[in-house]
Parts: sequence; C-alpha cells; structure tokens
Amino acid sequence: MQRRLVRMTLALVATAAGLSVLLGLKTHEITLVAPVGVQESDDGVLHVQLAASVVASPKPTPAKTPAASASKKPKPKATAKPKATPKPKATPKPTAKATPTPTPKPSVATPGFTGPVVIAGPYGPVQVQILTSGTKITQVRAVKLPDGADDIEINDIAVPKLIQQTLDRQSAQIDVVSGATYTSLAYIKSLQAAIDLSRR
Repeated sequence: MQRRLVRMTLALVATAAGLSVLLGLKTHEITLVAPVGVQESDDGVLHVQLAASVVASPKPTPAKTPAASASKKPKPKATAKPKATPKPKATPKPTAKATPTPTPKPSVATPGFTGPVVIAGPYGPVQVQILTSGTKITQVRAVKLPDGADDIEINDIAVPKLIQQTLDRQSAQIDVVSGATYTSLAYIKSLQAAIDLSRR
C-alpha cells in the first residue's frame, strides 16, 4: 500500500515538473521539481520533500533570414578602364621642292673672230669679224669700212652682197662686187684671216 502511494506521489511530481517545463518555455525559465526524500510519520502518512530549481533556458538564436543575407550585395569588381587608343600621328605633308631654274646653256656660237685691218687702196681701211658655231660661220660684220662721201653709198650696195656670199659658201672664196673692187679685195683678205683664227 505504501509503495503504491509512493508511486502516485512520484507520478504527481513528474506531472508538476512537466507543467513547469512547458510554462518555462514561454518565459524562457524552467522550474525543475525533484523529490529529495520521503519520510513516514508516526501515523503512517508518507511525506515527500520536493526541491525546485529554476534554470534559464537559452534564448533561441534568430536564424538569419535569406533576405538579410541577400541585402548584402557583393561589391562589383572594379572593371579595368580601356586604354585610350593613341591617335594616329599626322602624316607630314611633303614640302614642295623648289624647281631649280635651269642654267641657260651658253650659246654654241663662240666669240667673234676678227681679221686684221686691210687698206682698200686709196679709199680707207676694211676689217671683217665673224661668229661661228663649230666650223660654221653664222654671222659676218664689217667692223671698219671706208667712210668717204662716195664710199658710204658704195658700201651700202657692195657689203650686203659680200656678206651673203660668205654665209652661202662658208669661206672666203667669193666674187668681187662690180663697182667696189678695192673694197671687195680688202674684205676678202680680212675675212680669210678671221676664218683662219676660228679654225686654229
């Protein structure tokens, strides 16, 4: 009979302990009730001694919500700035070269060759000068001629004929002009000397 009472007492204690645990979950404190001893009085009644202790239950750690973790966005990595493309260098414009002025070639004609002064009888001096290109006579000039009153008229007729014969024949082998014999002979002699000088 006493054992049954003891069991019933322990069952009540366990029930009380379970209730205290349930209540403690809400208040985050748990009260533990445990039997310490059982004594029997003189009249045969069992006395159960209980001991209560309060244990603070650990506060639940709040779980990290995905929203909180998602709020921390990863910092974007700094993208490398593209290197500036070097500008092409301007192609220098070619400077216009100055066209050299062609040096005029000297004339093929050589300096004039002048024959000696030849006296045309009683009328006066005659002297002939020629210009040549190679061996060709290109020009003939009567440098000196008789300058008397009648001589000038004769010279105007005879000298052009003598010069034209010289250019045509390219020599002193020319004919005497009628009416100007002395002047023609003096002209031929000075002309031959000038031709000889040009061919040396």
